[in-house]
Amino acid sequence: MPKTILSTFSIDEAFVQSLSEECIRPIFEHYFRCEILTPEKVPLRQGLTPPPRIFIANHSGMAFPWDAMMLGYALCKKILEPRENRPLRHMPRSLSAPALSHMPQMEPYFLPGWWHAAGCIDATFQNFDALLSEGYDVIIYPEGIRGIGKGFDKRYRLQWFSTSVVKMSLKHRAPIVPICVINGEFINPFAYSAQWVNELVQMLGIPYLPLGPLTPLVIFPFMFYAGMPAKLFFVFESPVYPWEWIQKKDYAEVSEEEFRHLAFLLRRHTQRLLLKGVKQYGRNAFHFREFIQHLLWKSQGHRRAMFPFLWPDLFLTQWHRYHKGKVDLFHRLLRTLPYWLPVFGWIYLLYQNWPRIRQKARTIRFALKKPRN
Repeated sequence: MPKTILSTFSIDEAFVQSLSEECIRPIFEHYFRCEILTPEKVPLRQGLTPPPRIFIANHSGMAFPWDAMMLGYALCKKILEPRENRPLRHMPRSLSAPALSHMPQMEPYFLPGWWHAAGCIDATFQNFDALLSEGYDVIIYPEGIRGIGKGFDKRYRLQWFSTSVVKMSLKHRAPIVPICVINGEFINPFAYSAQWVNELVQMLGIPYLPLGPLTPLVIFPFMFYAGMPAKLFFVFESPVYPWEWIQKKDYAEVSEEEFRHLAFLLRRHTQRLLLKGVKQYGRNAFHFREFIQHLLWKSQGHRRAMFPFLWPDLFLTQWHRYHKGKVDLFHRLLRTLPYWLPVFGWIYLLYQNWPRIRQKARTIRFALKKPRN
């Protein structure tokens, strides 16, 4: 029998369903035109019966995490729901960097608590362990923030993997399913990273600022959340069982050095799979002819999804409709207008959200304050 679901991990199924249908699915199908490859390699599972599964994926560099949002939809709605008849409350939970939920500007279009409302859980070791203990599958990006912060010169080069993945896999006997995300690096192409710039924007609660062709356009607030229409491929690979790589079978007997070595082996294995996938599916990042087809006629009824400057209206309207707010044309225009105004739009949005930004900044400063001896 599956364990009781913790209330802290419960989700508003009606909200997630509404978000999926109104916002994520149109962008998934028409803008990024995502394709799912070899989903049959995902081991089948009933309900929350053990063992849980750990899904890992590479992260795109210097872009808002649209790759992760699209992958979560692909896994839950396109694979697990039809194959396992899995309800939303039993879907895998994504571990997301706390920086995304701690600062209002890192929530899509300043929507308060959006990441948590969408089902994400802050990426801490305790949350990871608790989710698996309760039987939830987990989606995690072992590169963490480093994966987002790598520049275009490091595209498809996996950064250092956290040992938490192999630790939790061994502790819960959870198979690891690698997923190769192809072309995600082109959501913000030719963007590079500068340490001094990153240190400056991190004072504002933004992990990284990409420096590239799209950077000047960030004077328009909508561009901070936008991306290029790269065609995304999600290649599911055969499960990995880390306990087969070592002779010791008991989690408690494995040393930290051995865990680091296992994380290295996992990263090396995943890197080989990723490069193989890039060679096969990454030669044409955008497939512009297909994009034009969706723009002209295939996206009928979902035309807003084809224009990133209309995404604020897409997400804000869904949010306010679900929360019984006003969604007439006048109020939609009023809410969306700041995202189209260069510089002044940022001033208005930051002023409007300053109480939340200031409070979060105080909380983060308190958390980083060194304790006195």
